[in-house]
Amino acid sequence: MHCSTHRQIDRVASVFFKGQQDLVILCIHPSKVQAEIRYESAAGDNYPHIYGALNLEAVCEVLDLPSKADGSFEIPELPGAL
Repeated sequence: MHCSTHRQIDRVASVFFKGQQDLVILCIHPSKVQAEIRYESAAGDNYPHIYGALNLEAVCEVLDLPSKADGSFEIPELPGAL
């Protein structure tokens, strides 16, 4: 599973999901993920990837990510998560 850190969400959302509705952010607490997490290079940055199933106990919050009228996103403050 491709993931993003808080600082990466805006770029990923803008490039791959611009203008889409009904998106959510799963806030994942890395220390609770049972599967392996690897940081791998893509597009000039290191992104976290979860190799295996995401156990629900690792999801600490689910936040709506609505797009604005121009298709961009306002990234909410996130609890300490990936």
